[in-house]
Amino acid sequence: MKRIDSIAFSAVEGTSDLDSFALVHGNPPETENDRDWVKQVSEKYMKRFPFSHRPEIWFEPEEPFSENLEEKWWLKLGAVCIYGENLIPRIPQVKLETVVADSQFQRNYIIRIVDRVYEGAEQYPEPEGIKTGCRWICKRFLRAGMSLVMARAKVLTRDLYYCYEAFAKFYPQQDAAMWQALEYAINPTGNAEELLPLVKELGDFLAQEADAVFGAPQNS
Repeated sequence: MKRIDSIAFSAVEGTSDLDSFALVHGNPPETENDRDWVKQVSEKYMKRFPFSHRPEIWFEPEEPFSENLEEKWWLKLGAVCIYGENLIPRIPQVKLETVVADSQFQRNYIIRIVDRVYEGAEQYPEPEGIKTGCRWICKRFLRAGMSLVMARAKVLTRDLYYCYEAFAKFYPQQDAAMWQALEYAINPTGNAEELLPLVKELGDFLAQEADAVFGAPQNS
Protein backbone atom coordinates (compact mmCIF):
# COMPACT_ATOMS: atom_id res chain seq x y z
CA MET A 1 0.00 0.00 0.00
CA LYS A 2 0.93 3.64 -0.23
CA ARG A 3 3.71 4.99 1.96
CA ILE A 4 3.07 8.31 3.64
CA ASP A 5 6.15 10.53 3.30
CA SER A 6 4.68 13.88 4.24
CA ILE A 7 1.52 15.57 5.37
CA ALA A 8 0.24 19.07 4.69
CA PHE A 9 -1.51 21.26 7.19
CA SER A 10 -3.82 24.21 6.64
CA ALA A 11 -4.72 26.16 9.75
CA VAL A 12 -8.21 27.63 10.04
CA GLU A 13 -8.23 30.89 11.99
CA GLY A 14 -10.41 30.70 15.07
CA THR A 15 -10.77 26.92 14.79
CA SER A 16 -7.41 25.20 14.42
CA ASP A 17 -5.14 24.61 17.38
CA LEU A 18 -1.75 23.21 18.29
CA ASP A 19 -1.22 20.32 20.68
CA SER A 20 1.96 19.93 22.69
CA PHE A 21 3.57 16.75 23.92
CA ALA A 22 6.40 16.25 26.41
CA LEU A 23 8.33 13.09 27.23
CA VAL A 24 10.11 13.44 30.57
CA HIS A 25 12.28 11.11 32.62
CA GLY A 26 10.82 9.38 35.64
CA ASN A 27 7.87 7.24 36.60
CA PRO A 28 4.14 8.04 36.46
CA PRO A 29 2.61 9.62 39.57
CA GLU A 30 1.51 7.06 42.11
CA THR A 31 0.49 9.05 45.16
CA GLU A 32 -2.51 11.26 45.73
CA ASN A 33 -0.17 14.26 46.07
CA ASP A 34 1.23 13.62 42.60
CA ARG A 35 -2.26 13.49 41.13
CA ASP A 36 -3.13 16.68 42.99
CA TRP A 37 -0.22 18.32 41.16
CA VAL A 38 -1.91 17.54 37.83
CA LYS A 39 -5.14 19.12 39.06
CA GLN A 40 -3.35 22.23 40.28
CA VAL A 41 -1.46 22.66 37.00
CA SER A 42 -4.69 22.28 35.04
CA GLU A 43 -6.46 24.92 37.13
CA LYS A 44 -3.58 27.38 36.76
CA TYR A 45 -3.52 26.76 33.02
CA MET A 46 -7.24 27.48 32.63
CA LYS A 47 -6.96 30.71 34.61
CA ARG A 48 -4.04 31.89 32.50
CA PHE A 49 -5.44 30.75 29.16
CA PRO A 50 -9.25 30.91 29.45
CA PHE A 51 -9.66 30.71 25.67
CA SER A 52 -8.32 27.15 25.71
CA HIS A 53 -10.73 24.23 26.16
CA ARG A 54 -8.61 22.39 28.74
CA PRO A 55 -5.12 20.88 29.09
CA GLU A 56 -4.74 17.14 28.74
CA ILE A 57 -2.15 15.81 31.17
CA TRP A 58 -1.48 12.10 31.48
CA PHE A 59 1.48 9.90 32.30
CA GLU A 60 2.90 6.63 31.08
CA PRO A 61 6.22 4.93 31.80
CA GLU A 62 9.07 6.29 29.71
CA GLU A 63 10.72 3.00 28.81
CA PRO A 64 7.79 1.31 26.99
CA PHE A 65 7.18 4.53 25.07
CA SER A 66 10.75 4.73 23.75
CA GLU A 67 10.97 1.00 23.02
CA ASN A 68 7.88 0.98 20.79
CA LEU A 69 8.48 4.04 18.65
CA GLU A 70 7.26 2.24 15.53
CA GLU A 71 3.77 2.43 17.07
CA LYS A 72 4.07 6.21 17.46
CA TRP A 73 3.45 6.91 13.77
CA TRP A 74 1.31 9.93 14.72
CA LEU A 75 4.50 11.68 15.87
CA LYS A 76 6.14 10.98 12.51
CA LEU A 77 3.26 12.52 10.59
CA GLY A 78 2.18 15.43 12.71
CA ALA A 79 4.90 16.54 15.13
CA VAL A 80 8.05 18.62 15.22
CA CYS A 81 10.60 18.60 18.01
CA ILE A 82 11.10 22.01 19.60
CA TYR A 83 13.18 21.07 22.65
CA GLY A 84 15.30 18.16 23.86
CA GLU A 85 16.10 14.87 22.13
CA ASN A 86 14.39 14.46 18.78
CA LEU A 87 12.80 11.00 18.67
CA ILE A 88 11.10 11.45 15.32
CA PRO A 89 14.02 10.32 13.08
CA ARG A 90 14.03 7.00 14.96
CA ILE A 91 10.44 6.27 13.90
CA PRO A 92 10.22 4.20 10.66
CA GLN A 93 8.51 5.58 7.57
CA VAL A 94 4.76 5.28 7.99
CA LYS A 95 2.69 3.06 5.71
CA LEU A 96 -1.00 3.56 5.13
CA GLU A 97 -1.83 -0.01 6.12
CA THR A 98 -0.25 0.65 9.53
CA VAL A 99 -2.46 3.68 10.08
CA VAL A 100 -5.57 1.84 8.86
CA ALA A 101 -4.87 -1.12 11.16
CA ASP A 102 -4.35 1.13 14.18
CA SER A 103 -7.46 3.16 13.40
CA GLN A 104 -9.91 0.30 12.91
CA PHE A 105 -12.87 0.22 15.21
CA GLN A 106 -15.79 -2.13 15.64
CA ARG A 107 -19.42 -1.91 16.60
CA ASN A 108 -18.68 -2.50 20.30
CA TYR A 109 -16.52 0.63 20.49
CA ILE A 110 -19.25 2.83 19.05
CA ILE A 111 -21.85 1.27 21.34
CA ARG A 112 -19.66 1.96 24.38
CA ILE A 113 -19.15 5.64 23.61
CA VAL A 114 -22.84 6.13 22.82
CA ASP A 115 -23.76 4.49 26.12
CA ARG A 116 -21.33 6.76 27.97
CA VAL A 117 -22.99 9.85 26.55
CA TYR A 118 -26.45 8.64 27.59
CA GLU A 119 -25.15 7.82 31.07
CA GLY A 120 -23.46 11.22 31.26
CA ALA A 121 -26.66 12.98 30.26
CA GLU A 122 -28.41 11.30 33.18
CA GLN A 123 -25.63 11.97 35.70
CA TYR A 124 -24.78 15.51 34.58
CA PRO A 125 -28.00 16.90 33.08
CA GLU A 126 -26.98 20.55 33.45
CA PRO A 127 -26.03 22.31 30.17
CA GLU A 128 -22.27 22.32 30.85
CA GLY A 129 -22.30 18.59 31.48
CA ILE A 130 -24.22 17.98 28.24
CA LYS A 131 -21.80 20.22 26.34
CA THR A 132 -18.81 18.23 27.58
CA GLY A 133 -20.34 14.97 26.40
CA CYS A 134 -21.44 16.56 23.13
CA ARG A 135 -17.98 17.80 22.19
CA TRP A 136 -16.38 14.51 23.25
CA ILE A 137 -18.60 12.16 21.25
CA CYS A 138 -18.88 14.34 18.15
CA LYS A 139 -15.11 14.45 17.78
CA ARG A 140 -15.04 10.67 18.03
CA PHE A 141 -17.81 10.32 15.46
CA LEU A 142 -15.85 12.46 13.01
CA ARG A 143 -12.62 10.51 13.48
CA ALA A 144 -14.47 7.20 13.39
CA GLY A 145 -15.93 8.29 10.07
CA MET A 146 -12.42 9.05 8.84
CA SER A 147 -11.33 5.55 9.86
CA LEU A 148 -14.12 4.04 7.75
CA VAL A 149 -12.96 5.73 4.54
CA MET A 150 -9.21 6.03 5.08
CA ALA A 151 -8.20 3.02 2.98
CA ARG A 152 -10.52 4.00 0.13
CA ALA A 153 -9.67 7.69 0.16
CA LYS A 154 -5.94 7.03 0.75
CA VAL A 155 -5.72 10.13 2.91
CA LEU A 156 -5.20 10.71 6.59
CA THR A 157 -6.30 13.65 8.70
CA ARG A 158 -7.32 14.41 12.26
CA ASP A 159 -8.66 17.83 11.31
CA LEU A 160 -12.35 17.70 12.11
CA TYR A 161 -13.54 19.46 8.95
CA TYR A 162 -11.47 17.28 6.65
CA CYS A 163 -12.69 14.18 8.50
CA TYR A 164 -16.23 15.30 7.69
CA GLU A 165 -15.32 16.08 4.07
CA ALA A 166 -13.68 12.69 3.43
CA PHE A 167 -16.53 10.80 5.10
CA ALA A 168 -19.24 12.69 3.18
CA LYS A 169 -17.67 11.77 -0.18
CA PHE A 170 -18.30 8.07 0.49
CA TYR A 171 -21.47 8.39 2.58
CA PRO A 172 -23.46 11.29 1.10
CA GLN A 173 -26.64 9.99 2.73
CA GLN A 174 -25.06 10.77 6.11
CA ASP A 175 -23.68 14.17 5.06
CA ALA A 176 -26.20 16.20 7.09
CA ALA A 177 -25.76 14.12 10.24
CA MET A 178 -21.96 14.31 10.15
CA TRP A 179 -22.10 18.03 9.38
CA GLN A 180 -24.20 18.45 12.51
CA ALA A 181 -21.59 16.46 14.44
CA LEU A 182 -18.94 18.84 13.10
CA GLU A 183 -20.92 21.87 14.26
CA TYR A 184 -21.44 20.35 17.70
CA ALA A 185 -17.77 19.36 18.02
CA ILE A 186 -16.85 23.05 17.67
CA ASN A 187 -19.93 24.68 19.24
CA PRO A 188 -21.49 22.00 21.47
CA THR A 189 -25.11 22.11 22.49
CA GLY A 190 -26.18 21.93 26.11
CA ASN A 191 -29.61 20.61 25.17
CA ALA A 192 -29.90 16.83 25.54
CA GLU A 193 -33.07 16.74 23.42
CA GLU A 194 -31.08 18.14 20.51
CA LEU A 195 -27.99 15.99 21.04
CA LEU A 196 -29.28 12.50 21.84
CA PRO A 197 -31.24 11.89 18.59
CA LEU A 198 -28.05 12.66 16.60
CA VAL A 199 -26.02 10.39 18.87
CA LYS A 200 -28.50 7.57 18.28
CA GLU A 201 -28.76 8.07 14.49
CA LEU A 202 -25.09 8.51 13.73
CA GLY A 203 -23.95 6.01 16.35
CA ASP A 204 -26.17 3.26 14.91
CA PHE A 205 -24.97 3.97 11.38
CA LEU A 206 -21.26 3.99 12.27
CA ALA A 207 -21.61 0.78 14.29
CA GLN A 208 -23.37 -1.05 11.43
CA GLU A 209 -20.92 0.27 8.83
CA ALA A 210 -17.95 -0.77 10.98
CA ASP A 211 -19.16 -4.36 10.69
CA ALA A 212 -19.44 -4.01 6.91
CA VAL A 213 -15.98 -2.48 6.48
CA PHE A 214 -13.92 -4.22 9.16
CA GLY A 215 -15.99 -7.29 9.94
CA ALA A 216 -18.20 -8.12 12.92
CA PRO A 217 -16.50 -8.73 16.28
CA GLN A 218 -15.63 -12.39 16.84
CA ASN A 219 -17.49 -12.53 20.15
CA SER A 220 -20.76 -11.14 18.83
